[in-house]
Amino acid sequence: MRTDDAGWDGAQMLCDAGVLVAVRRAGFQRVLWKEEVDLELDFAGADGVRTFRVMVGAVGASDVQIAEGTALDLSFGHLREEEPESYTETAAGWRLFPEPDAQWVVGARLMRPVRLTMSVPYTETVGFAFDCERGGAFVGRLMLFAEADILFAVRDDHPEVAKYGLQTV
Repeated sequence: MRTDDAGWDGAQMLCDAGVLVAVRRAGFQRVLWKEEVDLELDFAGADGVRTFRVMVGAVGASDVQIAEGTALDLSFGHLREEEPESYTETAAGWRLFPEPDAQWVVGARLMRPVRLTMSVPYTETVGFAFDCERGGAFVGRLMLFAEADILFAVRDDHPEVAKYGLQTV
């Protein structure tokens, strides 16, 4: 498992992973909305399918952390050996649902990451923007960011982009 708290290595891992084949929310069924649930991104590449977890940054409930692996395994995988019954119970309640705001990017490659800052209601580094290409053609820009424990994976023309005054740096 590689985790990148500063972000850049994680953003580059996403760019190097191949073609994005799925974007979904991962968490317990009772809390599957944007608040306090992780995102999982699956990529198909030369090494097969690789899954990456995107979670809210640990400091200030903003920014993102990126690690290779599923959210379930990265959060609770240690229980497999330590407490197998607890792991089985946890896994039984775990759900994965497509992220509706990001389905447009499936089939594209993420490229040229740049940092995102928000300017409303205050200035803070909150994530990354990626150019997205499918078959060599630009199809849009994915904004992957967090604010106040809420993760977003949206196109650059989504209303949340204006709401938070997102800017690339």
